[in-house]
Amino acid sequence: MVASSRIDLDEAIARKRFRDDLYHRIAVARVELPPLRLRRGDVPLLVGRFCEELGGDPTALPASLLEEWQVQRWPGNLRELRNAVAQRLVLGELSHRGPGPRSGATQDFIENILEERLVLADARSQVVQAFERRYVEHMLRANGGNVVRAAAAAGVARRYFQILKARLQL
Repeated sequence: MVASSRIDLDEAIARKRFRDDLYHRIAVARVELPPLRLRRGDVPLLVGRFCEELGGDPTALPASLLEEWQVQRWPGNLRELRNAVAQRLVLGELSHRGPGPRSGATQDFIENILEERLVLADARSQVVQAFERRYVEHMLRANGGNVVRAAAAAGVARRYFQILKARLQL
């Protein structure tokens, strides 16, 4: 059995929030792995691995994207990083190497949404969210990461831009 936890089990046991007898049953070989934000050097290796698993071409990853991902905090750790790779592949922002999990699928994002046969509201929501993410990322890059200038360039209030950025987890 393999188990993982986000909480400090030693502290939870001390506070009587986790049963010590249960802990001693499952803690046969304890491995503590620091969060991804503390293992920045692992990001390119993991991205390459996820790219391969998802049918992408790891050699086609832009260096700028890898650099950007290495400085992110990744509160969702590996799951969040894997989702970011999958999203870029689905949006056609990363190259595919042919047959794999996406075999036969087009790189056109809109076509992929249409193939999912979603109701209009759900399809529209996915397209708008993808556009907003790319738009906000673009505006931030174009303005050196300065939210005030990016919001002004986008023609929206700074607070709205910050809310949008937070909702997109950028």
